[in-house]
Amino acid sequence: MADEAASPKRAKRLTPGDVVRVAVGDAHAFLHYVGRHGAYGDVVVIGPKTREPFGPAAFSGGYVGFYPVKLAAAQGLVDLAGHADPPPMPSRFRRPGRIEGTRVLSWQVDGDGGQVVRTTLTPEELALPIVYLWNHAMLVERIDEGWHPARPDGPPGPDGARNR
Repeated sequence: MADEAASPKRAKRLTPGDVVRVAVGDAHAFLHYVGRHGAYGDVVVIGPKTREPFGPAAFSGGYVGFYPVKLAAAQGLVDLAGHADPPPMPSRFRRPGRIEGTRVLSWQVDGDGGQVVRTTLTPEELALPIVYLWNHAMLVERIDEGWHPARPDGPPGPDGARNR
C-alpha cells in the first residue's frame, strides 16, 4: 500500500485500487475505488471519519457505496492518497422496496441469480451495499454523522429512509 499523504495530488484518472481522501469537516475519510459496476456506476469502500493518515486501518468498519469518485477526482473534490489491491466487486445488493414516511418496510435483495423481497433483513443482508448513488454533499454528510448501512436503527439513508 503506497502512501502519498505527504504530497496529496489531484487525481485525474483513477484506477481500481486507488485510495482517495475526502474532507469531512475538520477531519477526512478515505475511499477505496473498487471499480465500475455496469448498472450502478463507481463502487467505493467508504472508511470512517478520521484524523489519521492513510494506513492499514483506514477501512476498518467501512462499507461499500456508490459514489462518482472518478468525476469527484477530476473536479478536485478528493485527493489521491495511495493505492492498495481493491476488494472484489460485490455481487449482492439491496434496495428499498416499500417505504412509508421515513421507514423502509421491505427490501429487495438482488444477487445469487435472482431477487427476493424481505420485510426483515438478516445481519448478512444488513451488511449488503444499498443501491443509492450519492452525490458529494450526501457522502460527506453521511460520513460526518457516522451513518452505516448495517445499523438497523441508525440514521436515515440517503433518501431519509431508515433501515428496518
